[in-house]
Amino acid sequence: RRLPQHCVHSADAEACLWFGDLPDAWAHPRHFGQLLYRYAPPGVPQPWIKKLARRQYRDPSSGKRQLGYAIVCYRDQAEADAVRQAMDGIQVVPEAVLPAPQLTAELAEAGFRLRAKVAEHGGGDSAAAGAEEQLRHLAASQEEAQVHLDPPLTQQLRPLGADEMRRRLAKALALRKGAAASD
Repeated sequence: RRLPQHCVHSADAEACLWFGDLPDAWAHPRHFGQLLYRYAPPGVPQPWIKKLARRQYRDPSSGKRQLGYAIVCYRDQAEADAVRQAMDGIQVVPEAVLPAPQLTAELAEAGFRLRAKVAEHGGGDSAAAGAEEQLRHLAASQEEAQVHLDPPLTQQLRPLGADEMRRRLAKALALRKGAAASD
């Protein structure tokens, strides 16, 4: 099978990885992208960073620092497995990732151990379950959108029937008489 040159934005569930324990300073697209470039195996193109979230959970060892995570998609499962094996548990050395002009004090002291695993996609382990969940979500959002739509233009512009017009006119006249009597 021939792979595309770059990762597509609709990657299979098996081709996505979760990278965790990201300190706040590293949970920025530019810094995280450079980290991926530095530590990924040779020949693996830059992936699609689907989500990069800062301060999502507390450090399990200290309970004080808040850490972030990233969901990253590769071209296929084999490529994702190779990256996961190469990067899971590595000690990130800031000086090896960023050039000296970009290395701030916060980044320099934020060396950390990176965790990598296959991303969980909520609907189960199979791609079919994920696709089924997406279809269910799409159907629900379409139903919700239908509830908030205006009536069709023909219904908006169609004049009222004669009986309805008389009823509304009588009600308006009664309201005006009531208002005039109270003045």
